[in-house]
Amino acid sequence: MRLEIRASDLKDWFQYRCERKFIYATLPREIRDSIPVDEINDSGIRGDEGIHFEQNVLTRLIERGESVLRPKPHSYHVSPELTSAFLRGEHPAQFIYQAKLDETQSLRADLHLPANVSIRTGLPDLIEWIEEGGERRLRVIDVKHTRRPTQYHRAQVAFYALMLRGVFNSLGESNPPLHRKANIWYIGGGDQLWENERGLFDLRSYEELLRDFFRRQLPGMTSKTVERGSDPTFFHLYFKCEQCQWLQHCSKTIGDNLHPEEWDISAIPGLSHQSKSFLHRNGLRTVGSIARASQLGDGTWTLRTRGKLLKERGEAILSNQWSRLAEHHTWLMPPKIDVPIFLVVDRDPVANHLVSVGCLVGGIRAKPPTVEVITQANDELPALSRVLTSL
Repeated sequence: MRLEIRASDLKDWFQYRCERKFIYATLPREIRDSIPVDEINDSGIRGDEGIHFEQNVLTRLIERGESVLRPKPHSYHVSPELTSAFLRGEHPAQFIYQAKLDETQSLRADLHLPANVSIRTGLPDLIEWIEEGGERRLRVIDVKHTRRPTQYHRAQVAFYALMLRGVFNSLGESNPPLHRKANIWYIGGGDQLWENERGLFDLRSYEELLRDFFRRQLPGMTSKTVERGSDPTFFHLYFKCEQCQWLQHCSKTIGDNLHPEEWDISAIPGLSHQSKSFLHRNGLRTVGSIARASQLGDGTWTLRTRGKLLKERGEAILSNQWSRLAEHHTWLMPPKIDVPIFLVVDRDPVANHLVSVGCLVGGIRAKPPTVEVITQANDELPALSRVLTSL
């Protein structure tokens, strides 16, 4: 199955973790239309506000005298020639807006891309030349109409950085002048239009996150074939689907034209994304199969603690009647806690070991927090022992 991937598709993947959404978004339109896949226009107020915010930031940069290389009128990006000149440091501008980054063989090799997957042109909002330690470095900047940049925003920016590395490699530069930190400019407070420092983040861990996705998760998606009458892609209907342009398409699986027994198991309230995936692997795909199952297994926390409840909800859907639960207790945390204990660990996804572990005891037995910093894998166990001994 042929897929064409954009940086924004990767943002959506890390935001929603929806295989179907990712595949539909990256399928060439002619293939998607031939299936066909029902789609609604998802452009709206939020999209318009994002474009408006980006234009305001660009205008403010120019008003304060910054040199910005911009696309020509009626063009969506700076020409490849001017983009290359800017990246080589041969253009006097400090910023480039909407540089054109194309797929390269170096990028394909880095991501282990199969022949049926291609990368579409990347258009980062801004790339800036900055001076640091007597050297000039390029910093990737994304402008986001948000008040809190998250992991999935950073993943999109990191993908632009990977594309940049590939472009420099194609230009014969094996050690690109790319700054180790990228930036996200987001909505500022007070009179400040945008935050230009608090959005800084280290690229390395996010680049590894992307490589892991392409090398380990993408092959399973590309092995599936979507065609008329056949769609094996995984999806789960829940609250995050409200903004998806394919919500109407997926909602057909729980439509009124179907008997409740045939409904997708997304119709059962309280079922998590992970639990649905586990149930699929065990052949349970419909409300009817859940209601008839002797037990749902314990492959996830939800199934271990609420499996019986999910089954009873499935039975209630089939009978179309209210039913009283046999048990009235809950596994949720009690409303009052005498001694709260918080254990926090932080892991380096690149080095693949813990980097810190801390413990805080509150309430009637409150103690000062204990924190251990870990620099190598062999220090994990002693650090954990010291922290837990402090309880």
